[in-house]
Amino acid sequence: MKRHLAIIAVALLALTAIAGKKEPAKKATPLADQRKAEYIFVQAQSEKLKDNYDAFYDLLAYAHKIDPENTAISFYMGMCLLKMNNTTKEMCEEGLALMKEHFEAQPEDLYETTFYSDANMQLGHPEEALRAIKVLNENNPNPSNCSCAWPRPMPSRGITRRAMPRLTASPTSLATRFRSRRARSTTTWR
Repeated sequence: MKRHLAIIAVALLALTAIAGKKEPAKKATPLADQRKAEYIFVQAQSEKLKDNYDAFYDLLAYAHKIDPENTAISFYMGMCLLKMNNTTKEMCEEGLALMKEHFEAQPEDLYETTFYSDANMQLGHPEEALRAIKVLNENNPNPSNCSCAWPRPMPSRGITRRAMPRLTASPTSLATRFRSRRARSTTTWR
């Protein structure tokens, strides 16, 4: 009987110790690593402009490894995972999760939120796409960066203001216009 009580007491102590243990807190990325990741991210963008996509992906993956908390790097890493040729369903979901991380942190970002919404539509998540556009519209009711000035008419070529397409300042209409262009294009996410 004493033996059973001793075993029960040891088991209770072990359970209390396990229950009291907390997960170690996530360490914040040091400032030097954040700057290094940002520099590598800029280098990756320059490689992308040179159409060197392999170097772009490698540099981006390295920057994400150094600073996984940088949501901008996470967003572009997610886009890369979605656009790869041999993308699996798991890679698509991981890429979308990385893009969502940036959307949750920076919902007012017009460019990235529009692409996040488009990616959700392409992957069959229309509810999330609509939510992203609604949040974007709430955060940017009249974004100044969407307005444009009409160029002067060029009568020599017969181009007039009426022949030019109209651009509205509504993010919802921009996203709709963007999606319709994507639907007409022959390129896909993969």
